[in-house]
Order: sequence, then C-alpha cells, then structure tokens
Amino acid sequence: MSSSETTDPGQGHRRLGVWLVAAHLAVGLVLGWFTRWSVSVPPRYPDYAVFVLAGVVFAQACLIGIWTVFGSSPLLVRLIGLVASIVYLGTLFGFCIDELRTEIVLMVAATTISIAALLLAPRCLGVELAAWETDAPAPHRTQFSIRQLLIFTAVVACLLAVGRRLWPAFGVAVFAVTVSFAPVGITAAWSLLGAKRVIPGLVVLFGVAIAVAYILPRVFPPAEPMSLWAAATLTAALTLAVTLGVLRSRGFRLRRQRR
Repeated sequence: MSSSETTDPGQGHRRLGVWLVAAHLAVGLVLGWFTRWSVSVPPRYPDYAVFVLAGVVFAQACLIGIWTVFGSSPLLVRLIGLVASIVYLGTLFGFCIDELRTEIVLMVAATTISIAALLLAPRCLGVELAAWETDAPAPHRTQFSIRQLLIFTAVVACLLAVGRRLWPAFGVAVFAVTVSFAPVGITAAWSLLGAKRVIPGLVVLFGVAIAVAYILPRVFPPAEPMSLWAAATLTAALTLAVTLGVLRSRGFRLRRQRR
C-alpha cells in the first residue's frame, strides 16, 4: 500500500461513510425482517418491534437530513440522495409493518425535510461539519456550549409547536411522527457534533427523547402509550448517538467557519 493511500484523510472519510451506510442498511433490513415476521406470525405481539424499527428508520431519516445540509458531496448528489433515501426508508418501513401507503413516505419525508430545514439556519450563518485534522483552530473557540444546545432545542420545540397550527395539511399522524423525531435528531446533531463535552450532551439527548415520549400521548390523544413511544424515541436517540459518536471519534465537529 502506498503512503498516499495511508495518509489521505479524504479517502479515510469516504471509507468511513461507506461503512456507516452499509451498517445502517444491514441493521434496517435485519430489524425490518424481524418486524415483518412478528406482524405476520400469530400470536401477534408486533408493537414494540414496530416502534423500535420506527426509531431506527426515523433516526436514519434524521441522518439523511443532516447529511443533506452538511455533506461535502455536490448539492445535486445530496438532493438525489435525499429523495432516494426518503422513498427507500418509507417503503421499507411501510412494507415491514404491512402498511405500505403514501402516508408512511410522507412521515419520513416530513422528518427528513424538517431536520434539513432547521439546520439550514446555522449552515447559512457559517456553521460547517469538518474534521479537526483538516483545518483545525482550537476546539474551545469553535464548539458550542450545553446552554446553547438547550436554547436551540427550546427554539426547535417552539417552531414545531407553531408548525402544528400552520401545517395541518399533512395530517395529525404525519405531524405527530415529525414532532417525535425531529427534536431528537436536532439535539443529537448539536450534542454529539457541536457540544464541547459529550456526557452532558448525551444527557440532554436522552432527556429530550424521554420528554417527547412523555408529552406526545398527551398532545395527540388517543395515541399509543408512553412505553411504546419511549421505545421509538430512545432507539432513535441511541442510533443517532452511536452513528454521530463514531463521526466525533474521527474528529468531525460542527464549527463556525473562519472569516
């Protein structure tokens, strides 16, 4: 192996991306197969399997939204990937829970686009996702505090509350799913890639996941019980934490561009 192959960080990052995509595809397909089996084989106890699968699928939707905004691929490639991923995830989830319909794809699309739309504001203000080793000012000057994370999460919650009033055309089910996973996805991005310290960020992330699971059945009655929503939101938080934690371990951070 040549020295250029071992020292090129771009090649290492591309290889990491391929492995992460492959891992997500494998986990989604295996869990989807199990969920499909649990739905079709009596006696039927599919609820927890369905909600755990939902957690993985919508966490992947959040990751697609993050990649669409902060990815380094050409914009056209990211947009094509966004559309293809929405169709794939919506079809996978719908098929595996035996409810293959347009509303499922809309749920995935609403979650993905919400994440991307909410991250466009910091992106336009000069925040980028980059590895420290490629262009590295001191981390303490560029990363974000837990206080900023909490403020940003509160702003997201307010925007989603307003969206409930302004976005009725998609239906209650689509909006309920979106407000379940979008705050978790945004919090994960900020706490794993933007916060100075990981542990407080993880506490905030899983706290948001539990809070969403507690609030949702009370905001959208009659909804499934809190235990099922907790299975979904905590699975999503864990999936996002592992994936973004791998990126963080490789030096990736959200940072302000230097002027």
